[in-house]
Amino acid sequence: MPELPEVEITARGLRQRIIGLRILRIGGADWPRMLPNSTEAELQAVLPGLTVKAVDRRGKYLLMEFEQDKWLVGHRKMSGNLL
Repeated sequence: MPELPEVEITARGLRQRIIGLRILRIGGADWPRMLPNSTEAELQAVLPGLTVKAVDRRGKYLLMEFEQDKWLVGHRKMSGNLL
């Protein structure tokens, strides 16, 4: 499981790469395991067309802020992978 320094490095890397980019589409992930509290349809209804405003970290969670006060919270789980 990634520790805090690795999660902070991930947040910093995402900040440099995705702030200001717009979500075009959602799909192609193993949704039940990757997003147990949401569905692909829910994400498709909310995220496409929104621009990433900020990326932060709270503990071991990654926080992505979008326009219209929408947020996506992620965790790197045991593998440490972020897709």
